[in-house]
Amino acid sequence: MGKELPVRKSVRLKGYDYNSNGTYFITVCIKDGHEMLWDATTTVGAAFCRPQLSDIGRIVENEIVGLSCIYEAITVDQYVIMPNHIHVIIRISGGGRQNAAPTIPRVIGQWKRAISIKAGFSIWKKTRDMPRLERIFSE
Repeated sequence: MGKELPVRKSVRLKGYDYNSNGTYFITVCIKDGHEMLWDATTTVGAAFCRPQLSDIGRIVENEIVGLSCIYEAITVDQYVIMPNHIHVIIRISGGGRQNAAPTIPRVIGQWKRAISIKAGFSIWKKTRDMPRLERIFSE
């Protein structure tokens, strides 16, 4: 018999409405940890400049920047593209029209699909659930 896979717990908060206005820290990983978002010929270190993005890394960056144009209620506060994953801080502000604001799962799903189409293949780690998602609470 094959080895049993571990039971994974959901990274989503039970009962939380991801359509809620707020700020979310999201991490999305590349399939099999492949380092495909930076140019492999770039040397990184204290004495070197910021690494250059690969062609796929530039597609990812363009799609991140475009999120605010596609979704009126979405603002991308910050993002970092690492060699094999992306961190992005997204803010939803529906302006009192809660139904008009997109959900985080929908935004990330459509964002990932757009990148896969432009890249010509899926670069994403297969998950049973959402990408790593944390709600940032502000006072």
